[in-house]
Amino acid sequence: KEESVSLESSAENRLKFSTELEKIVVKENEILQLKNDLKELKKLENDYLLAQKEYVLAEEKAKSVKEKSDKMRIAFNSEQAGIIAETLTDGEPCPVCGSCTHPHTAVKSENAPTEAEVKKSEKEAKDLQDKANVLSSKCGEKGGVYNNAKKTAESNLKKLIADAELDSAEDKIAKILDEIKQNKTQLKTQITEEDKKLKRKSELIEIIKDTEGKLNRANEQISKLKAEISAFSTAVEEQEKQKEGLLKKLTFDSKKSATAEILKLKNTIRTNKEQAEKAEKAYKDCEKAINDYKAQIAQLNEILKNAENVDIEDKKSEKSILVNEKNQLAEKNNIISQRIIANKSALEKLNAKSEELAQLDINWREMKSLSDTVNGTLSGKQRMTLETYIQTAFFDKIISRANVHLMRMSGGNYDLKRKEVVDNLKGKSGLDLNVIDHYNGTERSVKSLSGGESFIASLSLALGLSDEIQASAGGIRMETMFVDEGFGSLSEETLRQAMQALSSLSENNRLVGIISHVAELRTEIDKQIVVTKENSGGSKVELRLN
Repeated sequence: KEESVSLESSAENRLKFSTELEKIVVKENEILQLKNDLKELKKLENDYLLAQKEYVLAEEKAKSVKEKSDKMRIAFNSEQAGIIAETLTDGEPCPVCGSCTHPHTAVKSENAPTEAEVKKSEKEAKDLQDKANVLSSKCGEKGGVYNNAKKTAESNLKKLIADAELDSAEDKIAKILDEIKQNKTQLKTQITEEDKKLKRKSELIEIIKDTEGKLNRANEQISKLKAEISAFSTAVEEQEKQKEGLLKKLTFDSKKSATAEILKLKNTIRTNKEQAEKAEKAYKDCEKAINDYKAQIAQLNEILKNAENVDIEDKKSEKSILVNEKNQLAEKNNIISQRIIANKSALEKLNAKSEELAQLDINWREMKSLSDTVNGTLSGKQRMTLETYIQTAFFDKIISRANVHLMRMSGGNYDLKRKEVVDNLKGKSGLDLNVIDHYNGTERSVKSLSGGESFIASLSLALGLSDEIQASAGGIRMETMFVDEGFGSLSEETLRQAMQALSSLSENNRLVGIISHVAELRTEIDKQIVVTKENSGGSKVELRLN
């Protein structure tokens, strides 16, 4: 009890230590958040300084290239007389003075830049300045983010550490966190000690309660035993007196001999008693059996009073037949019961599977219809797959652009059109082509075109594909085309129209290469790579500029 009283303040102490620990944990979380904010502020500062450095370098580079391009522009403008002089031809008027003779033409210096070089340099200067402007904007944004974060961090720092500055905040934060860690460890140790004391106090309360109960029970037992001792003492005295009187009356000279005689007599009594019980039981059983037989005889006599004589053997035979029939019926009943149980189980399973099959059939029909539609196998409908359906949208755009070229190459006679109505519903469809003949106003399959017409149609589709790719994919340009053979099947007029179309393409900064053995093309092509087979073996390549 004295120990329990000494532990009375444990609960109050534990509450005090727990409260102090919670306050320290809150402060620790605030300090850790401040530490993370300062770390993030450092990162923002580095990002800002890096962006500032990138902007300064970009601005310096842009200025350097701008100065260079300005010098090139001045040099180019200074060399205009020499550049114009290079284009003069005797007999043709000068674009400046109009004279047809040019006795003293200006000479361009060796290091004079070309107009293309000047434009390239100016474009590079503009691109670099645009890049520097973008970096300047990014630098300004990061500077604003850094300054806002710095103001917030300084405010939070003043709230938590009044005399701290950003430059020395990390050291003070580390010192405070170390102190908090030590205080937390000390408080946790104190809380653990108080928990042990509280546990010990609970144990003491139970021990005191149990010990007091035991003490009360012991006192009661002591009182009871004292009373019993007094009673037993009186009884002992009385029995001692009786003992002295009885010793004088004993038949046997010792307890051993008396005990032996008693044991012998007990065995005899037990044996006689067992035999008497067996005899009495046998008598009662016989008496009961006799009474039962008498009752049965009386009952049977009453039954047989008016009964006819019965042939026992016939009844036994009849009984045997009935027993056999009963056994056969029982066996059939057992077989039928088993079949009923099996059939019920099968019926339940069939009903369950029937419902499942019906749902599966509904799902299958939906998926089958969707699959047939996507794969172009839907009965009674146009057989077009989903892939082909998507391709038709792009194909229509390509055809539209190809018709611009085909109209020019065919002299306005032909237009291509995607075939939308199929001849039958058995074959795949969607990407077949028809040609609209404006000469006679008909629409027919491209299979009916002649060889030359097929060639210009194919060439138009190739050009249409090129145009569509460049229009739909930003940054991609297809500036080169090679045409291999096919010109030998063209008529003179068709060949002329095809060459005009190809020539118009080459005027738009495109390179058109023609691989052909047709002699008529040689007069139409200005720049030629001629491959000639040598008699001695091998080939000779010659570049011809007409």
